[in-house]
Amino acid sequence: MDNKEELKASTGISIDETFKEETIKEKSLFFKIFIHSWLKYVGAIFVSIVIILIVLSSKGFKHLVSYCDGLFISGGVLIGVGLLSLLASYGSFDIFSYSGKYVYNKIKNKSVERYPEYSKNKALNREKAQFGYIPYLVVGIMEIIISAILLIIN
Repeated sequence: MDNKEELKASTGISIDETFKEETIKEKSLFFKIFIHSWLKYVGAIFVSIVIILIVLSSKGFKHLVSYCDGLFISGGVLIGVGLLSLLASYGSFDIFSYSGKYVYNKIKNKSVERYPEYSKNKALNREKAQFGYIPYLVVGIMEIIISAILLIIN
């Protein structure tokens, strides 16, 4: 039996399908950062528009400074969300989920041996880290730059 046939028999996936999956995973960094997470960009822009409208409704739509305030506040919020997402993607908050699962399984008298040690769990999560925080940082930084430009113009 050929190695390709053995792989297909054992996993149900052919070599060609595996190669296609690997080439998809190895797309350019540009694709991973900007194209792959377009929905997060839309969400970040939507959240910023809502925050800007809330600030403008409280300060008034007449003055350019109100627009600067709205852009700066929403940019700061998005940068904060982006930084928290960055920390979460590299496993900074894994201790909470790990300990919660451990305690839950101890209470339910389930086996906790199937969970890896915390350090191994954190290493696994670091390998899976994505660029999901980039859209929030990009939109937030752009809003703060636009806010600074509008403030200079004013």
